[in-house]
Amino acid sequence: MRWYRAILGVLLTTATWGQQGFEFFTARQGVSAVLQQAQRDGFAGAKPLWVAYLGSIPGVNLPITPRFDLEHGRANYWLYGVQAGDSTPTYAVVRIQLVGFIAQRVPLPSLPGGVLVQPLPATWMDSDSLVVLLRQNLAYQEFRQRYPDSLPDLVTLGMGVLPELTSPVPLWTVSFLSGPQDPEANMVCTAYRVPDVGEGVECLQGPSSVEPEADSQPRYELRSGMLLVELPPQWCVHSLTVRLLTLLGQEVARGVVPRGECRVRLRLPAVAVGAYVLQVIGTDAPHQWHRLLWLMP
Repeated sequence: MRWYRAILGVLLTTATWGQQGFEFFTARQGVSAVLQQAQRDGFAGAKPLWVAYLGSIPGVNLPITPRFDLEHGRANYWLYGVQAGDSTPTYAVVRIQLVGFIAQRVPLPSLPGGVLVQPLPATWMDSDSLVVLLRQNLAYQEFRQRYPDSLPDLVTLGMGVLPELTSPVPLWTVSFLSGPQDPEANMVCTAYRVPDVGEGVECLQGPSSVEPEADSQPRYELRSGMLLVELPPQWCVHSLTVRLLTLLGQEVARGVVPRGECRVRLRLPAVAVGAYVLQVIGTDAPHQWHRLLWLMP
């Protein structure tokens, strides 16, 4: 929720141009405007740290309608985090017809989940190349065929680590979050393309379970900095581990459920708004279950 409050100011100042005045642009196209504005704001030598787009979320009203063009990898606004010394200011950018790019600093208290405080290299893959790479993934193709009208709710770029890589690389994450009418309509993809490393894309669709008796699923509730998880009774005959992960696989919280117990509380640190993975693993049984969560601290 705080992400949306943070960008309301810049969007309100440009909303008078009307919906038709906002033009789509790729993530890289807005960087120059951000660095120039950062220079004027006194952040000399600022470097891009991360990029993000947030789509429409039920219950949150914006003066413009966020849109992401999955065909060409463009959006009608982007958020940028930059680093200048110990400062990490955030900017929102739009492009207006006959005016050009407008960048304005906005207050953002935390980084997107899983993003490292490490500047992006000059060779980072732009968002138009991202969508081309996504279309090469079979799971993504099947998801788009089943839900052709779905648009991403969260798109982020930042330095991150994947299990198969030995060092941080610029990682894109694209999150489609389900609605109440169809809880299966969610997917999260991570993608990268790095010189001398290669490229890759992985997509995870949830909810998912390989538990034989999948009719009964874990339940969870976010309350006052705690994630409360209750497991199905038939799972409680085994010792289980419950983890909350970022989309880049970094562990945010962990709890162990002893044999015979069915509830666990995960104490959450200061996490950023965004998509996460709740994972349940059987330490002495073949339970494996995960579900995508949308956290709005």
